[in-house]
Amino acid sequence: MLNDVNVVIASGACPLSHSYFTSMDVQLVFVEPGTQIDSILDYLRKMPNEQQRTDERVD
Repeated sequence: MLNDVNVVIASGACPLSHSYFTSMDVQLVFVEPGTQIDSILDYLRKMPNEQQRTDERVD
């Protein structure tokens, strides 16, 4: 895995992928297909700091 990855944007993930990424301290952000990239970027800019990381969903 790339060392500089700290967020994965996905519309879904299997349990194995979810476990792998979260065990590597990578946050998963789930979005609906077709979500505008500007909405995703705005959400990521407003995300809580790393101390409060949780799996999130962008609606």
